[in-house]
Amino acid sequence: MFCVVTRGVDRSRPFPELSRVGIGWVASSLHVYLRDTGQVLNVVMQVWMYVSRFTAMKRAGISLQGRVGTRGNALEGAIPDQANWKAHNYAHLMEQPTLFYAIALTLALMGWGGGINYWLAWGYVGLRIVHSLIQATANVVTYRFLVFTLASVCLLGLTVHAGLKILHDCGIIG
Repeated sequence: MFCVVTRGVDRSRPFPELSRVGIGWVASSLHVYLRDTGQVLNVVMQVWMYVSRFTAMKRAGISLQGRVGTRGNALEGAIPDQANWKAHNYAHLMEQPTLFYAIALTLALMGWGGGINYWLAWGYVGLRIVHSLIQATANVVTYRFLVFTLASVCLLGLTVHAGLKILHDCGIIG
């Protein structure tokens, strides 16, 4: 998987890379907590999206009866923008946060889930929650952009740390 896994690993044991890096349950707990927090946010936004959209559809006289092959974006312009904001945010939660999950897992597997990476990861999760609340309620683009940028800086920091760790363990950098 990474250079850290291939050097000095006892290949006779099952999953030697896990014992080599020493993740156990403790080192992977960062990823588990962050993943679960992200999943809770996804479910909350999904329920909020359904309640908001179904309520708006009912007010607009739109029924699901007889609809075949339509997509959620067909509701753009048919229901108020505020009702669609939750769906937009839900779609966003399936984009950049998936990169975050991969980086958080990578850092946890390499035993680098603590220290500054711990705080960057929780900063990212907290900022994404704030971003979701802004987009689903007031949807002021300036505020959304600021919070999104700050979250992206956290993700960039995590990505750089993971990359540096890999390069170091491969002997490319000292």
